[in-house]
Parts: sequence; structure tokens; C-alpha cells
Amino acid sequence: MIEKTIPVDEIESTPNRENGGDGDIKILAEDIKHNGLINPVTVKCRISPSKDGMVQDVILIAGRRRVAAARLLGWKEIVCRILTDDEIEHADEIALSENVNRLAMHPLDEAVYFKRLLESGEPVQSIAKRCDRTASGIWQRVQLLELSPDIREMFREGKLDLQSAAMLKSLDEKEQAEFVKTKKNYVGVLSAWSVSSFIRGLHNDEVYKFLGKDCEKCKTRTFFTEKSLFPEAEINHDSCLDHGCYARKWTKLLEGRVKSLKGEHQSHAAASLIVFSYTVNLQRILGKNVTLDGTDYRIAERDWSSFSDTGGAGEEPCVFVSADGAKLKVSPVYRKAVKETTDLKDFSAELKLLDLPKKEDAAVREALKAKKIDHYAFTEKVRERVLSGLIAARAADLASSRGDAGLLLGNAFRHPSAKDKKIFSLFTGKEYAGSTEEALKLGDTAAFALLYALSLSEYDIPTVWSGEKPPAVFGWSGLAPGEIKKLYQEAIRERLPKPKAEKPPAKAAKGKKKS
Repeated sequence: MIEKTIPVDEIESTPNRENGGDGDIKILAEDIKHNGLINPVTVKCRISPSKDGMVQDVILIAGRRRVAAARLLGWKEIVCRILTDDEIEHADEIALSENVNRLAMHPLDEAVYFKRLLESGEPVQSIAKRCDRTASGIWQRVQLLELSPDIREMFREGKLDLQSAAMLKSLDEKEQAEFVKTKKNYVGVLSAWSVSSFIRGLHNDEVYKFLGKDCEKCKTRTFFTEKSLFPEAEINHDSCLDHGCYARKWTKLLEGRVKSLKGEHQSHAAASLIVFSYTVNLQRILGKNVTLDGTDYRIAERDWSSFSDTGGAGEEPCVFVSADGAKLKVSPVYRKAVKETTDLKDFSAELKLLDLPKKEDAAVREALKAKKIDHYAFTEKVRERVLSGLIAARAADLASSRGDAGLLLGNAFRHPSAKDKKIFSLFTGKEYAGSTEEALKLGDTAAFALLYALSLSEYDIPTVWSGEKPPAVFGWSGLAPGEIKKLYQEAIRERLPKPKAEKPPAKAAKGKKKS
């Protein structure tokens, strides 16, 4: 390589981070401004054979963010390393080496480069050594490209983290499409828990340690617990992909545990109901019924209000099952008497709102009685559906104003603390009277500023600030550095102990005049 200063405007940049973005160029520009360009950018070009040695057709190989920062700083020229001879043939490898070993390169960008090198015939061990990765890490990055385009788009947008993307690549094409359909419109970052719950809700089942050591070596699992493959991710769940085998293991395990429980508790000798907690959905694993040691059992989710640990009159003995990653708990509980019919009084408001013709109304009431629908669960679904409809309507009409900032602020003030009320007073010049309507009267600028103020705490403020790297809240305040320094000085003086005033020295007593 040779080094040469080249005009910034002559450098043609091609994207090498299509999936991960460029990060904050302003921060990089500020760093270069203070510390200089530590590493020149890398380019390939044609050099004129004439004496002036002019360069032509300059193509950027590595350093796109540095060039962008230079343009932001107003630089006219930048120092470049120019590839020569056989180096040009390895331009992609050089770009990969520099980018992979630099912070924040997106896993999908790595995957594209790794796949290209593998397809060109380079051994995975060679790539791993050059890029400071394990061979398994190289393969796992490449497997991220098996994600559907829509899921890769969600990953690129930041809706999915690496852990979630790693889990989703175990799904087939149809299942990935179902995930996108279900989660595409989610606002924010989907948690790994949400993604793993979706996966387990399909055909995959969590691999618990108590199911047996042979599961750890089984090839029909997702290997989500192989953390070395994705060192950036905190992988917690591993799922079985052979549901038939998984169900048989559960049946055998429960058979022994339930038999042992009945031997220890004669009161449960005739129990024929198994209930489970939210930690393990037995009904999804085994269905609504299961036969254990020749006895048929019904399986139901435990309604905490309907069960007790000590038997009372009319209570049915049953078996309770809960689980965590390492332990299975099987214990005796009692089921209280359960109301067998739907109380139509609970649905009176809903039926009145429908205002159905008399004959249809009677038919609906009969159907309600037969279905034994839980009113609480019913209303939760109704409210969820209405809320989705309202949000969809608002999303379709974003061009018009609905006082969104004020509504958001009013929502934040449902249960205001003393601190919230104090901040409200600072913005409005009056005490908070306890009505969310007050928030709606603020303009959008004031409302959003107040929302940001409500999110702040004293921990966002440096204990002592000497002028370097000001936090965002300083710029938001609009105060000059000198004014902020004065705030600190006043606050410190207020809280420093006041020194005791020194008493003036006692004056010597004057002698009495002789008479």
C-alpha cells in the first residue's frame, strides 16, 4: 500500500453496511476533530502515469464512516491508503477485515461477507483466524441469512436483537411468515421473551433439565443454549423440535411423579384432575386429557381463585404441576366448587348495547349459558379488539392533529408523584389541579418538553461537571456552559455547612482611674 492525500469529493463510496446502518457520524466527527484521523481510509484507484501522479476512479474500500465524518467537518482532503497490484484482488477481504474487527458491524453484514468468502473457497478456519471469530461463529452468522427478507428487515430496523434473530432462524418458511404477520406492526423492540414465547407456541417445546440428560445431546433441538456461537447474546431458552418424543418424555415423567404423590397422600388416591401453572403449559404439550398408569386425567390451567392447599367441604383433590428450568414440582392441591353456568347478569351491559331483536337475543342468551364463558376474559378480549381498532384508525390518519402530545402527557399524569406535580408547576406557572385536561391545553412543543422532563432523574446529571462531554439534558435546557456552572455553584453553596462566625477578641478591661 502507498499513502496519498486525496480530495474527499473524488472518493466514490459503496455501502458495506446495508443492514446495520452507520451509527452516529456526529460523534465520530467530534472524535476526529479532537484526536485527528488515526487510521487513513483505504481505497483503490488508477494513478496517472504522468509526473503529477493524479488519481482517477477512486473507489472506497474501507472507511466510509470516516469519509462521511470528514465531509461533515468540511475537510477538502483526506489521507488514503491506496491498494496496489495484487492487493486490489483482495479488496473485499481487506474491507471485511477492517469492518468486522471494528465495533458495531451488524451481524447480517458479517454474514454476507463470510458467505462470500466461503463461496470463493476460503477455508472457514482461515476466515475465523483473520476476523478473530470461532469457526462455529462464522457458520452461525451465515445461517442468519436463512431468515426471511421480512424478518431480516425487522432485524435491520432494530425491532429484533441478535438473540431473537438467532432463535427465529430455526423456524421454517411458513412459521417465519406467521411471525411477521403477528409481530410486524409491533412498536418498539421485541423482547427475547416475546419471541421465544411465540416459538414455543408453535411446535417447539422448552428443553428442561429434568427431562433427562439425553436431551442435551439430541440433534432435534435448537441449541439455543450454545452461547459461544453468539457471544453478544444472552440465550436462555432451548427448544425441542420433536414434539412426539417431547410429549412421551413428559408422560413418563408425570406418571412416576403422580404415582409417588398418590402413595404419599391417601386423600388424592382418586384424583383425576391435573392443573398446571403459567410456567409450563401441560395442555399444549399433552392435550386436554392424558392417561397415566392406566388412569385417565383431565388437564386444566390453574385458576388461583378456585384452588386451595388445604381441603375443605366439597373440594376436589387434584394434582398441581409447575416447572422452572431445572426443577419439576408436583404437589397435592384442592379444587373449590366451580360455578358450572354463565351468569347472564354479568353480560347484561353487553347484551343491552347489542340491542338484538327479541328472538335473536334469546338465542344468544341460551348460547351463553351453554358455552360457560368467563365474563372477565370476554371483556378483556373486547377491549383489546376495540383498542386495536382505535390505534389502526389513528395510524391511518396521521396527517391530522388530535392533540397527541397532550393526550400522551395526560396519560403520564394518571398517577402523578409529588415530583411530577412540581415539574408541571415549573412548566405552567401554576399548581397541578388533578385533571388530565390541563395537559391537553399545552401546545405540542411544551407537552413534549414536559414529557422529557418527567423522564429525567438526578442520576442523569453529573455529580460535578467540569465542562467536558456535556449530557444531552444540558443541551436540551438551552443554558450556556457558564450558566450551568453557576447552577452547580449555587447548589453547592446552599448545601455546604456554614462556618461558625469567629467571635471578636475580648477587649482588655480598662483599669479604674485612681481617685
